Amino acid sequence: MNNMPSEVMCAWAAGILDADGCVTMRPPSGTSRFRHPYVVVDSTDQEILQELMGNFGGGILQKKIREGVNWRQQWSWRLYGATNICGFLAMVVPYMRCPSKVARVRILLDEYPLRTQRNGQYTDAQRAAKLDMEDRFMAIGSGRGASLRALPGHGRSAQQVRATG
Repeated sequence: MNNMPSEVMCAWAAGILDADGCVTMRPPSGTSRFRHPYVVVDSTDQEILQELMGNFGGGILQKKIREGVNWRQQWSWRLYGATNICGFLAMVVPYMRCPSKVARVRILLDEYPLRTQRNGQYTDAQRAAKLDMEDRFMAIGSGRGASLRALPGHGRSAQQVRATG
């Protein structure tokens, strides 16, 4: 992101995110024990995604190529890194209208930084609070997040974590 996007651009991006975007948390990967923020917008209009990338950063991936009369190529704009994602969401949330996405964004902006330890070391209480935040986040809305909730071991409640350690 080179310059601060205008208010109009932030409102436009909020509409795109409301309509075609996904605000979720990806399952843990590598050595991480916790979910990570994830923002993606899929579209068959590459120009829209290029506009997002030019104003807010991130990258564009080409989705799997399929052939058929009624099929059009699709691309995916993805924003990486919790700091970049929270910065983007802070700019667009005032203009968002989709209640479930706004609720998810509010959790990411209000709680994620407070619940994430920079050194990766968590007390039992901190771990339970972080998992509780993740569970509340994933319980909001449907869509892509619904498929991620079904993964084994990634929908545990804070109470289950206290009981099992």
